[in-house]
Amino acid sequence: MSGAPKGVISVDETHDAAIATDVQVEVNAHSQTCADNQHSAYYQTYSASDGGLSRRTIVLVVAVLGVTALAIGLGIGLGMDDESSSPLGSRTTMKQSIVAPVSPSRRADIYIGSIKRVYEEAYLLSLGLSTSVATIQSVATAITPTTSSIQFVLNVDNDLLKSATSKASSLTASSFVSAMNSAISSVDSTLTGILTSDITVQSPLFDNDFCIQGVCQVTSVAEILAGIEMNLLGAAKYFWAEASDAGTFTYAGDTEAYVSFSRVKAEMMAMPAKFHNAEAFKPNDLGLLRLNGEIFTYSENPAIALGAPLAMHAKLRPALMTMFANESEWSVDVFAQEAKTFLSAMKAGGEVTQSNISAWSQQMLHKYGLKHDISLQEAAAYQSYGLSALANSILPYAAFNNKLGGLVEAKLQTSDVRAENAAKLETYSDLAKKRCPFMHFSDADATMVAHGLVDGALTFAGGISVPGLITSMLAVVYSGDYGDFTDPAVYSSSAFVWEVVRYFPAVVGVPFVQTGTTKRQACLIPGALSDKSVWGDDAFDFVLRADSVYDGNIDVAWSGFTNDPKYPNDSHSCPGMGMSKAMLLGFMEALEYTDWSTNIKPKQVTQAPIAWNSFALKKK
Repeated sequence: MSGAPKGVISVDETHDAAIATDVQVEVNAHSQTCADNQHSAYYQTYSASDGGLSRRTIVLVVAVLGVTALAIGLGIGLGMDDESSSPLGSRTTMKQSIVAPVSPSRRADIYIGSIKRVYEEAYLLSLGLSTSVATIQSVATAITPTTSSIQFVLNVDNDLLKSATSKASSLTASSFVSAMNSAISSVDSTLTGILTSDITVQSPLFDNDFCIQGVCQVTSVAEILAGIEMNLLGAAKYFWAEASDAGTFTYAGDTEAYVSFSRVKAEMMAMPAKFHNAEAFKPNDLGLLRLNGEIFTYSENPAIALGAPLAMHAKLRPALMTMFANESEWSVDVFAQEAKTFLSAMKAGGEVTQSNISAWSQQMLHKYGLKHDISLQEAAAYQSYGLSALANSILPYAAFNNKLGGLVEAKLQTSDVRAENAAKLETYSDLAKKRCPFMHFSDADATMVAHGLVDGALTFAGGISVPGLITSMLAVVYSGDYGDFTDPAVYSSSAFVWEVVRYFPAVVGVPFVQTGTTKRQACLIPGALSDKSVWGDDAFDFVLRADSVYDGNIDVAWSGFTNDPKYPNDSHSCPGMGMSKAMLLGFMEALEYTDWSTNIKPKQVTQAPIAWNSFALKKK
């Protein structure tokens, strides 16, 4: 966006992604420009009156109600007090990470209590601060068996900011060790001191915490309104209503969007070579959602693994393909048997909830992707973490970095989720080594693969998409709103499954940015899946089509054309595409329609992303 801060620090992708030390001071110097841009977008959208209660008027009303509801839901007010007109209030957030001899992964409870208090007190002392003028939080992420990267999150009074950042910039290992010794004396004298050689302090980076190569995670009013319109019309209809004859349009004022199947396919096919040649890169987005860096932040590149930079993706891709793309290790029949066992167990309890389906999907990803068995309860706990991580990640970063940020973090339990993310990275680092011993991962490489799992394959790609599609299939069968699909031969057919994938796509967009620019581009999956030139004149209807229509086309739902054998490590098609297809087909093969009814009629409640009411299957 035009209001994005300039002078972005370049990223050295070869640097160890787990041990970077950085200081990031977040200021809203660009907030006025962004506000001006948002006002302009608002004016262009609503200045023309078309009489009566128009669709756009409804959008505006829904937007106001939605923002108000969000504020109420978070327990915060929309207004500002008279103390300051700045959204930052009287304090600014600063973050700094220091490598130290702590390893919570080898003992999950080690960075708590007096140890945690000593490190936090030492950091405050290092900057000449006290708790009367600053608040501090910290979380440790293990990077070797004996060391961790400790991230300190500091809210400091603005009148002390200049001094604090100056001291953070000049902080040395010896001065931090001296502060540690003082903190030990005052907090817990039974603890052992540390050596200067145990501490690593690197030069600070002053950059927006949520920018990658100048692309910043600023959610505009135009994007919020576009999201609402997608839910009023449906994503596919909205995209095609906006698209030009060439099958493109500018989405939300700043994203060049590709709608037609041919253009989406062409852009996807070109991506691997562009990524390999550093002509394009992935922003920190989940679909069209711009993620902040509250949970998924590491090294100099604050991105989830779905947007991993070149060197990191080269480590992730082969491992994920080994885990999830080995079709000799699973099949439709295998997942059908697993689903039968699951449904039988659920029948004994009397119902199958959407949460149960979500947990089963995660259990299968672990069992057949990682060769690691977990219980349904453990899988449900993982899914709960994933939802909490997502809730923290999709809010605009300004929600956390203003004077009400503490309330937001408390409501979303941000610190706890951050700590759980760190613990999971260590757990899945070990699992990656066990799953792929022949790859001989270093600790740093295993951590990169863990990111691919924790903020990629398990949490979002498979953890959300697969159970979401299963829920959509059940909704179609049991609602009757889309036709009669109660015949097992029909609902277990590939045509039925692919039509659900087409009509209720799990992914809205595949974004990327041309290197040297800050303008996002995106392949819009619902557009490609409703292109009449491919799917027919009834593309907006739920209709089972000939196998020949789906063959070679439905893979676009998994970004399946983002694959090039010349650049295997730069391909971005879903590694678990085959596995997820087998899970969907297997589940529907296992379903016995006559065994179940629903507690309430299935009803779609949002269209982007796809979500249903809380219907559940009840044993007859």
